Amino acid sequence: MVLLSTVLALIPTPRDTAQAASGSLFDPGFIISDALFFDGTALTAEEIDAFIDSKNAGCAPGRVCIENYRESITAKAATSYYGCSAVAARANATAGEIIAAVGAACGISPKAILVILQKEQSLITSTAPSARAFAYAMGAGCPDTAPCDVDYAGFYEQVYYGAKLLKGYTLTNSNHYTRYQAGTTAQVAYHPNSYRTPATCGFATVDVVNQATHALYVYTPYTPNQALLDGGSDACSSYGNYNFWKLYSSWFGPTRTSDSLMTAAGTSTTYLVTPDGKYAFGAFPTAAEFSALGTVATVSSRFLDSFPLLGTVTSMVKDSVTNDYFIVDRGSKIPLDQCSGGGQGHLLRYSCGAAPAMTTAQLDAIPSERPMSNILRTTSGLVYALDADGKHAYSGSAAVLESGATWPEYATTVRDQVLSRTPLAATLIADGYAATAGDDIVFRSGSAYGAVAPELWALAGLDAAFGTPKGMPAASWLAPESTELSGLMAPEGSATAYILRSGGLMPVDVDAVADAQLDIVEADLLERLPVLSFELELPRFIRDSETSTLYWTDGSSRRSVASNADRDRIAERTGISNHTMTLPPLAIEVFPDGGRLMPPGDVVRDASTGRYWYLDGVDLRWRMPSDRAPEFTTAVIPTVAASALQGYADRGINASMGLTCSDGRWMNSAGTRYAISEDDARHLMPAIKFYPYEDSTCAAMPVGDGAATRLLTDGQGRYYYVTDGARSQITSGALRDQLITELGSPVTVSKATLRMFPIAAANLVP
Repeated sequence: MVLLSTVLALIPTPRDTAQAASGSLFDPGFIISDALFFDGTALTAEEIDAFIDSKNAGCAPGRVCIENYRESITAKAATSYYGCSAVAARANATAGEIIAAVGAACGISPKAILVILQKEQSLITSTAPSARAFAYAMGAGCPDTAPCDVDYAGFYEQVYYGAKLLKGYTLTNSNHYTRYQAGTTAQVAYHPNSYRTPATCGFATVDVVNQATHALYVYTPYTPNQALLDGGSDACSSYGNYNFWKLYSSWFGPTRTSDSLMTAAGTSTTYLVTPDGKYAFGAFPTAAEFSALGTVATVSSRFLDSFPLLGTVTSMVKDSVTNDYFIVDRGSKIPLDQCSGGGQGHLLRYSCGAAPAMTTAQLDAIPSERPMSNILRTTSGLVYALDADGKHAYSGSAAVLESGATWPEYATTVRDQVLSRTPLAATLIADGYAATAGDDIVFRSGSAYGAVAPELWALAGLDAAFGTPKGMPAASWLAPESTELSGLMAPEGSATAYILRSGGLMPVDVDAVADAQLDIVEADLLERLPVLSFELELPRFIRDSETSTLYWTDGSSRRSVASNADRDRIAERTGISNHTMTLPPLAIEVFPDGGRLMPPGDVVRDASTGRYWYLDGVDLRWRMPSDRAPEFTTAVIPTVAASALQGYADRGINASMGLTCSDGRWMNSAGTRYAISEDDARHLMPAIKFYPYEDSTCAAMPVGDGAATRLLTDGQGRYYYVTDGARSQITSGALRDQLITELGSPVTVSKATLRMFPIAAANLVP
């Protein structure tokens, strides 16, 4: 005989049908979480009786209602077949005492029992329930095809038998365990007519997620049809499980909580619950990292205490079946190659044995990212290479490759806290490169590392040998073991010592400095440093000791520099040191006068001709029509003598707003450069040429936000769009705003530049 409660499940519950929950939120495969449904101590007897009082308007005179119901209950022995512990006898028990005792014994939530009592017989809210309502309160033992079994009549018997069945269905020895089995797809009827011949109602295909939903379907084997979920009903509508969900949601809150994330009512600690036990969340990671497992379920302390505490949650977890390991971070899981034996889990310094062992189903609920790379990027912007020593900052891919590691296709991004267990290891610097975190500059030559104070580095011009040192965040910087270099050094056993000074190493007889403090260094360390001849001892900037005139020299000539400010601008734009050495006039006159040197990228006016020039690098100049000068600079344009321009070769053509630099194509607008795509440049090229400019000239221009397009303006409120070298005026303000929104700010050009574009056939209109 199949013991199912179905007859009363086919009609609406007369009272308190929980209209708060919308049918669109009902999930037939997840009616209620296991955490909520199997929390047998969710309410105490007193809390149950108080809840009943709050829901019952008052019993009719002379009637017995659940609020004043009393029954002496008999003892029940523990039954392993159904999974219930013993129930002690109790005289004159209230409904709350009965429900609490049975719920605790069978592990069925008193909240779920209250809901079933209401959906089956309206017992919670009825002010005049019938004797039959109490006799078959849970609808247990009342099949569709026969009368209710009198052996299970009575309120206590019904509550115990119903709870026992619900718990027993979840045990593998149950005859009903594989019916609507959790983790499978099942066909669930809409109505008893689904089984009749001919069938007038059909079946729903339901992915049954958990044991609670499985048990409810075995108990009441129907699911609501679409008519019921849409707020109506028809001849195939069955209310039982739908009313359970609506009532529970209305009385106790959402049913769709996590079966894996739990917290006890009135406490602040959340736990990850696995088949083996529970793990507490600490400061990091928090339950939010595992949010894909669902909303945290609030359960009773006794229920949560039934799971043994196994430790704390770390960012690393494993599959309890496959022993695959993962990092869980930012709501996703990142596969690791392995944990022990030099695997990534071990390299990150996580304990393999302490990793929570989750089920495959739990892990499948968490979205996957690509497997972890050996290059890790943190959310704060730090970047590391991972190996057996720990986490290394690095100067570039070459440094990683030279360490013996591979360079991956991608980097893995994690929160900084994920790497908090991983020790910081020495920064990797490639051979021939330098790096710094703001203190000493460390360079690598062969296998040797040297550390140089920034002032000495600049004095010696070591950028020429190692490039500009890469700036590293202090948080990720750990200097490799290095030799500190001062101004005087010699390799072991060498007859020559070296003074590190402007331009590189100046050789000195080691006997001449025998009494001085001499740094003994590895020969490899000096291998890449330039060794000076007399001519190369000079820095690029020299000053006349008598007149204080400032010059720039390339070793073959000298060119005057107007001021210290110009010197600093030239140094910055050409990437050289602004260090200046004072020399007597005779030493300076060795170098022929090459005219004046002005900062690359400046616009100047020739005092003799009135012509404007655009200075490109240190030795080129472009013609500049006066009416186009504002396109190249917003600064006051200085007037200079014709002799000041003698060191600049005339390109013979006008400067163009279009620039081709070593780092791509750009548009120059008022001295600021904006990147431009090849396609947009193509449309401008008939009028605006993209000439190659020196790197120092390009460096002189700050890079503007956004990109240049073929959208132009004369700065006087007129806007144009260029197509294949022709301009169309944009006469609509709305269209102008739309194009600015889509393309970015227009490039401001002079009227002279606009006239270089022929007018298109028509203006742009919406």
